[in-house]
Amino acid sequence: NGNGLPRKGDRLLILDEPTSSVDVLVQAEILNLLNEFEQRFEFSYLIVSHNLALLRNLCDIIYVIYGGEIVEKIRYDRFDLKGEPYTGMHPYTHALFAGRELRPLEPPHADYCVFYNNCQIKGLTDEKCQPKQRIDDALEASIACWRAAYA
Repeated sequence: NGNGLPRKGDRLLILDEPTSSVDVLVQAEILNLLNEFEQRFEFSYLIVSHNLALLRNLCDIIYVIYGGEIVEKIRYDRFDLKGEPYTGMHPYTHALFAGRELRPLEPPHADYCVFYNNCQIKGLTDEKCQPKQRIDDALEASIACWRAAYA
């Protein structure tokens, strides 16, 4: 399926933080088992994780969620965990890569970006990004930030 989501009848395995609170050896064992199961049983994953390296190794498409809203859809091969993140990245995705401390999440608002109180794009620290942008799931990659491309 073009958007990376399973079709009706496909097998889907949902994993919530599958490698949290385990050591590196157990993490590697889990990754190997998941790769083997994917090959043998032909199913898709839906993984909830804060572990970017895990996502990069297991997923073709990654949805970045902040405050309960999808702020970016990104292909795994756009992740560069060793260097500078690619340009045109949602400010929250960039904050994840940078390991930046974030202010507490404010209640979501229907009209402006859920990340506005933490945004570091020049000139946005006091503005409420309006109108709110949504990702375009039909695209291979999409950012819910109309200013990210100009940062």
